[in-house]
Amino acid sequence: MTSLDRDPSSHRRLSGRRWFIWLLTSVVVIVGYIGFGFFRNQRNYTAGHRAWQQADCATALDAHDRVINRSLLNPIRWFADQAELEHAQCRAFEYALESERSGNLSGALYGYTTFVTSKPTSPLNEAVRTRIRALFETASATQLAASTTCAKTAELLRNKLVPQPELTMPALYHACGQRYTADNSPYQAFAAYQTLLAEYPDHALAEEAEAALLTNPAACENLTELRTQLADRADFLPTLYLTCGEQFEEQDPAEAVALYERFLADFPDDPRAETARAGLARAMVAEARSAGANEILAPSSRGTAPRSSTIIEIQNDAPYRLQIVLSGPESLIAEIAACDRCSEVSSIMQSLACQARGPVGRYTLPPGEYDVVVRTLSGDAQPFTGTWTLNDSNEYYQCFFVANWPS
Repeated sequence: MTSLDRDPSSHRRLSGRRWFIWLLTSVVVIVGYIGFGFFRNQRNYTAGHRAWQQADCATALDAHDRVINRSLLNPIRWFADQAELEHAQCRAFEYALESERSGNLSGALYGYTTFVTSKPTSPLNEAVRTRIRALFETASATQLAASTTCAKTAELLRNKLVPQPELTMPALYHACGQRYTADNSPYQAFAAYQTLLAEYPDHALAEEAEAALLTNPAACENLTELRTQLADRADFLPTLYLTCGEQFEEQDPAEAVALYERFLADFPDDPRAETARAGLARAMVAEARSAGANEILAPSSRGTAPRSSTIIEIQNDAPYRLQIVLSGPESLIAEIAACDRCSEVSSIMQSLACQARGPVGRYTLPPGEYDVVVRTLSGDAQPFTGTWTLNDSNEYYQCFFVANWPS
């Protein structure tokens, strides 16, 4: 048996030294690995950061990738965290560049604009702004207009990204209106055309914007706003009144009546005034029918009229002014004065015959079928409506009074 075998404490001291040496070696290796990785990441990050500051994203992305990928097991992640931030910016810039290279110019403009808006302090911004200027200088407004980019027009102007906006923006607003219309987005199209007319009223595209608004359903829902904003566009407003009046005749006849009446009040000398009167008559008939008006009796024939004409004579035996509306081959909207000697009929017996005391209105019209409304312009009598067939060379008579007896 050796002396070593005979001294167990020496064996324990030797084992302790080996463990210490192993631990020390491990610490040195780990610290060396971390330190080597730190300085390597510092070198790569510095190269990537410098390239990022110079908008050289191809170099920056390569250097950043080395930092990020080699830091997975390194506890010191400062360089990796910074590299990831700069890496994300370069990726966004490169994505927009790739859209531009592939011909997706609206996608490129959207990407560049989003970049400037979301990363206002990035050193890449000058390069991004340069690309935006190049797009506006080389691409057409149609190529740049998409629903995404058109939603960014305010950001483009706010960040001063549009070169010569007084020359560029009218075409872009017009192209956006067309794009929104094609995408079945009438309210966005309305806003684009409205902005064009409001901000660039004398531009060559203003007339096209007017024409587009006249076919846009959102325009009729914003009449008050358009009347205020575009009051000096004399040719536009009367056409808009007519267009919207026709649109509202079925869905909202009361609004159609108001529009036609405004047209006739504001533009009495417009050559389309007769068209407005015809529309007003149609809308009045529709309004009375939608309100549940009573059915009116056909007039009685009592004589002849010149060929190619018909005569209708209406007598007002009511103590109120009477309005007569006929809509057909020709339109008629007339008033007959109140009967000063008449009163409301208070019994069924009195209502069997007209007293023929009141004023008479006599009207010559083309023969044909007419929708008719008769109503008082004061009092609370319910209007009457119906359809009259007025034959050629015939004269007709109808008398009206107000019946008010206990039910």
